[in-house]
Amino acid sequence: HFLNIPHKNGEPAVLWYRDEIKALRQALQEHFGTEIPRESLEKAIEIYNETRRLLRELYELRKSQALPITGAETQSLVLAAMSMPREQYNEILRRSLEEINAREPIRDYRVRLMVIGSALDDPAFIKIIEDQGGIVVTDSLCFGSRYFWEPVEIKEDLLASLARSYLSGPRCPRMIEQHALIFEFIKDMVQAYKVDGIIYQQMQFCDLWGGESLYLENKLKESKIPFL
Repeated sequence: HFLNIPHKNGEPAVLWYRDEIKALRQALQEHFGTEIPRESLEKAIEIYNETRRLLRELYELRKSQALPITGAETQSLVLAAMSMPREQYNEILRRSLEEINAREPIRDYRVRLMVIGSALDDPAFIKIIEDQGGIVVTDSLCFGSRYFWEPVEIKEDLLASLARSYLSGPRCPRMIEQHALIFEFIKDMVQAYKVDGIIYQQMQFCDLWGGESLYLENKLKESKIPFL
């Protein structure tokens, strides 16, 4: 419903945000003396969608009871996507998935955990958890599932497609009136990945997640999902 909330001139949010992206595109073209044609945008979206598809494939492997990769390794692969040329990264990730699929599965863990909260870009944090006998099988993190979960649909109005993707992907509490959707995303993850418990972490001074944790703690307690 957020996409339809009236904003500037009474337009739905997705159209208002599309115009913001359009203005950015125009400013970049003028500043660098170049063009950003539809063909280039469409190709970029296709490349990034391939990244999303491959990362979803990686996350699918973690649904197994005998999964082949740790949470710390998974986050390292997600972080690499944010700092490498995308086509090169996609090729490396394809090869990595072949190697991961051929591994002996991990069986010596006691509990399946999910990590949620604000920005966390340190696989060592997740490794500390896993060194204690748990295994992180999924997450709801800025540098995790929320980064890539939903693909961008390629439609006639590409800028509107980008706007819709940015506004409607897995939410951060910075988005208004999204408490129920954030909780539903987490609850769906718990069920799909057979999560035994959730660890919440918060970057210092991220008051948005600080407030959200109070709401989530009550909702998860009602759902009998262990929450730390």
